[in-house]
Amino acid sequence: MKRTIATAAITVALTLPTSGWTEEAEHSGHGTHAAGELSAPGNAVKHEMRLLDAAYKNLLDSILLDTPEAIEPPFHEVHRAKMATEKALHAGKVVLPKNGDKLGEFIEMDEAFHGKLKKLIGAARKKDRKGIQDSAHEILDSCVQCHTRFRK
Repeated sequence: MKRTIATAAITVALTLPTSGWTEEAEHSGHGTHAAGELSAPGNAVKHEMRLLDAAYKNLLDSILLDTPEAIEPPFHEVHRAKMATEKALHAGKVVLPKNGDKLGEFIEMDEAFHGKLKKLIGAARKKDRKGIQDSAHEILDSCVQCHTRFRK
């Protein structure tokens, strides 16, 4: 009986439509994002990180729901935000909260990170489940390493 109920609950959860979900709806209740903040960045790095957060959560959902075709689109937003971050870096407008004197290392880590995102997109386009999962782990490890090094 328990197995039947669990199977039914999982089936219902997996068949619920996700097309009505928006980034704003996903972030509501988190209490960390003001209305319109995602579309009007004040800090290029923070804006990119918010978009990355949403894209990574979508990645996890896509892995669980086996919808690799849904992985790529949010990462296009991240890539566009990366361009703004690069402009801010070159203009000297980026101040790292920790190890601010290691900006060159930050830039190297960021380039390597975006290379991992390209690898993920390639795996998603091929519908390579193992490649997607491996990339998701590599990306998360990179996030943790960067935050440990440069975030308070």
